[in-house]
Amino acid sequence: LPVSLPVSLPVSKIQKMTKLLESSTIRYYVYDDDKLVLSHIRAKALEDAPKTWRHDWGLRFSEYAKGEIRWIEALERHQQRTRDPCEADFFVVPIPVGAAVFWGQPQLLRDAFETLLNGALFQQHPERHVVAFATTEKVFGWKFWRLSDEEMKKFQLSIIVRDSNRNDEARNFGHVLSLGYGGEGSNPSYPYNPVTTESWNKKQFWYFYHTRRTPFVENSTQFRHFFLGNSIRL
Repeated sequence: LPVSLPVSLPVSKIQKMTKLLESSTIRYYVYDDDKLVLSHIRAKALEDAPKTWRHDWGLRFSEYAKGEIRWIEALERHQQRTRDPCEADFFVVPIPVGAAVFWGQPQLLRDAFETLLNGALFQQHPERHVVAFATTEKVFGWKFWRLSDEEMKKFQLSIIVRDSNRNDEARNFGHVLSLGYGGEGSNPSYPYNPVTTESWNKKQFWYFYHTRRTPFVENSTQFRHFFLGNSIRL
């Protein structure tokens, strides 16, 4: 009888990363102080309660705020989290930054970050702190945190997770980690699908729109032009 051999499927980058993490001995500590966790704000965001944000512009980023909470909660549940800060290789600050902007009061973020800055753990190890997941655009940056320039300097050794690595942000933090998965991260049913030229070429529908002839970073035109290199322009 013919024998059918098992077919080895290609391993995606996310699968490789998952396997690497499962075998890792790295441990991290997530703060559990509710002045940082802001559980009531998280609940409002995930329930999509009425917002305190009163402007029409920026409302689309409320979905990014929910995505930030999902990342934080995944870290809180992960087996490599330790409850003992002495065992931790790094420290995660679980402030739901975007949600605090949309569902909190203006002073809320300042109070939360002041709690962090005044803590002995941060003062001893600022370079081992992931101080925020802030995947919305720059407009929701530290001006909304209501911190002074002097206070922001205390983060110069720390890490922030953003949706891009902008030079002006790099001046405020020791490391800027680009996540690039903000809005989609708010929906648990959305799979993580890396954007590649190969996947783009398999698309059934193409959308045509007007763009500038020259790159324009503020609306990501330079990245949109990448996929149009071999296409017909009208």
